[in-house]
Amino acid sequence: RVRAARMPSRVGGGDAGRLAWLLEHGPECWSVDMFEMHQLTGGHALSALGWALFERHGVRAALGISADRMRAFLAAVEGGYHSVPYHNSVHAACVTHGLHWLLTCSDNLRGVAPAPLQMLAVLLAAMVHDLGHDGCNNSFHCAANDEIAVRYAYSSPLERHHLASLFAILKEPAESHSLPPPPRCPAALPPHKHNPGPKMARTDGRERAGRQRSTSQTGDAESHGQASGDAPLRCPLTHSGLAPVPLASVSSPPSALHRSWLQQVSVCLSLCLSLCLC
Repeated sequence: RVRAARMPSRVGGGDAGRLAWLLEHGPECWSVDMFEMHQLTGGHALSALGWALFERHGVRAALGISADRMRAFLAAVEGGYHSVPYHNSVHAACVTHGLHWLLTCSDNLRGVAPAPLQMLAVLLAAMVHDLGHDGCNNSFHCAANDEIAVRYAYSSPLERHHLASLFAILKEPAESHSLPPPPRCPAALPPHKHNPGPKMARTDGRERAGRQRSTSQTGDAESHGQASGDAPLRCPLTHSGLAPVPLASVSSPPSALHRSWLQQVSVCLSLCLSLCLC
């Protein structure tokens, strides 16, 4: 468990007892104030939570990852987030916590990722799902014809940028701060088997809305004439084709946290409006 694990050296300060409680019991609670954890860790909520969850599920021990490399990797991921009002490292920590709760405590999804490697995959997806986000959306980047839109051919540019940012960290030398590099994609596999682009695009709101409209149009036809209980039980993640990250990203924390996020975004919006009116 977390108390027996050696925490990253860059995480500390604040109320150590309260922080230990949050990291030990917080993953089992739906309502966790990630702003409090951000303050208690000196601005490193994502590193602290990532370490705690990986230790909870024995990821390092199972995969043979040293403590130093894991600490450095978490620091690199957290450092890849910018100081923007919403898509920042605190948001990434919120999403990571929400997804972990869904996969370990919810009735529908508990046990979907039982193995350490599976848990590493889903938690890593949550941790990096907005890596390198600059605070602007895809529509803005495409309309501005900026570097990100051009680089990714105007197709879910931010989502592909987040994924590329992770790959850049993993590509660093082994003695630096990366985990073992991802395996090379076998050339014999069909493109959709090893190309992560389409899957990563599922966090693109416009792409997701289009799939949901398509699903709603065909859902009734698929289930027509099927008696209740006839259909086999399927995992909502795989049956819907939706990536798990958006499910946690749109989760509903307590109203106090809603107000904290709203206040943070409102300050930025007010500044933008004042600049436009000047």
